[in-house]
Amino acid sequence: MEKYGKNHGSSKFSLAILESERLRKLGNELMYKRRFNEAILVFQLSIEKNPISPETYDSLGKAYKKIGNNDLALKYSRKSKEVTDNPGSFSR
Repeated sequence: MEKYGKNHGSSKFSLAILESERLRKLGNELMYKRRFNEAILVFQLSIEKNPISPETYDSLGKAYKKIGNNDLALKYSRKSKEVTDNPGSFSR
């Protein structure tokens, strides 16, 4: 992600990454507490801040799987792999 930020020269990019990481960690804590719907909202906010975070897409997929929405779980798991393989194709 840092490489993407350097290549695209965004000065706010590092702040977005930090905020996204904090939100992802909060979402993971909510998952641990079995508050899956709230975790989903937090992960979605994290993706808005940093749309090239494969870890967040993966966590979002796991949260959807926990509430029984297997279609969205599969969608976000695939999205995680897409972002990992080609982060430059996702716009900010």
